[in-house]
Amino acid sequence: LKRPPNSVLWLLRFPASGEPNIRRVAEAAGLPSHRLVFSPVASKIEHVRRGALADICLDTHTCNGHTTGMDVLWSGTPMITLPGQTLASRVASSQLTALGCPEFIAK
Repeated sequence: LKRPPNSVLWLLRFPASGEPNIRRVAEAAGLPSHRLVFSPVASKIEHVRRGALADICLDTHTCNGHTTGMDVLWSGTPMITLPGQTLASRVASSQLTALGCPEFIAK
């Protein structure tokens, strides 16, 4: 996030009480607070539309996006994932493999 100009980390505001902690950690790492974008929970339609606004989705490692991952992929946004040792951490790699996009699976 520090290198690409105008890049942001877009996160769900849930729970809202976590937002100040995330901002504090980001700022301590040298990332300006305005580079973090928090969005409220939205309807399914709005959720999928938001996915289309992103340039790329970075999947969470320990527990993959599952349905959210498919929503992002359906919106046309590529997703990068790093599979782990558990079922929950390999869902996105299975989705990407089934879609013929193994190049988005980190090793």
